[in-house]
Amino acid sequence: LQGARGGGDGGAVFSLDFSMMLDRNCADADLAGDPGSDFEVWRPHKKTNHGCELGRQVDFVRRKASARCLVGPKKLPATLERNCECREADYECDFCYERIGEAEAAIKNLTVGACTYTCQGPEHNVPADCQGTYLRSRGYRIIEGDTCQGGVEMGPRRFECPIKGSAGGS
Repeated sequence: LQGARGGGDGGAVFSLDFSMMLDRNCADADLAGDPGSDFEVWRPHKKTNHGCELGRQVDFVRRKASARCLVGPKKLPATLERNCECREADYECDFCYERIGEAEAAIKNLTVGACTYTCQGPEHNVPADCQGTYLRSRGYRIIEGDTCQGGVEMGPRRFECPIKGSAGGS
């Protein structure tokens, strides 16, 4: 516990020992969620986003509120992580694309919030130095730091380069 006394510049640190109030150490942290364990698995976003944030689901191990025991100095397994399947929420508009509003979506017969091309010039050009294959944006990219895997695929598509000497862009 940290605090200050009587408006002075100095601070005070107090150590509180609750061990006398609890008569036993908590048990079975590695079995968190099990009925016999003093620990539970807790997920911060249980009711939204399927428990996934930036493509991962993070569960924390904590002492059950009903468990009258001392956790002690032994470290708990801090988190249990797994990647989630990709969903539309894991994507943002790619460079040169912007989300459209209700009015524009109605005019273009698109979904509200779809990413549409906004830059000058043609949307898709074959690279001048194309060899083998190239990537073409669909208007979306994975949000930086997102670790989702599988599921909805909205990223760029791979195309074959045109045969040299044939007509330009596609």
